[in-house]
Amino acid sequence: MDLTDAELELVEPITAGLVREGRRLTGAEVLQALAAASAFEQETIAAFDPFDAVLTPALALPPQPVGWFDRDDPVRGFSQQVRYAPYSSFVNVAGLPAIVVPVTTDASGHPVSVQLIGRPGGEAAIISLAASLQDLAGPMPRPAIWRR
Repeated sequence: MDLTDAELELVEPITAGLVREGRRLTGAEVLQALAAASAFEQETIAAFDPFDAVLTPALALPPQPVGWFDRDDPVRGFSQQVRYAPYSSFVNVAGLPAIVVPVTTDASGHPVSVQLIGRPGGEAAIISLAASLQDLAGPMPRPAIWRR
């Protein structure tokens, strides 16, 4: 579905920027990008094939304050998102199932999580593994502002 110009004014600037950037691509560039994404998907699946699951950090940076992501500059905002969560970005491109599980907290009390990546169609296996990992980690402390 393509967004109208009026609809582009209603979405996040990063979304509107990505749509506008996509509109600038030629058909040949789109086909080339799709071929590259498909090759990346196949290479990633082959690299991960020997493993039942792959464990990565969930994030590459500590929690950032509200307003850290640039909402007005879509190129900068996208770059920040890729730097902040590169592990989920590549898994999304590869189309692999993944789940994030909080396992501990850092010195300031923020949750620290890991990502479990499964094989194609392996959602049940990583959900089971995530449940076991979460059982081992135990409940995470709740922030002081938490209300029941």
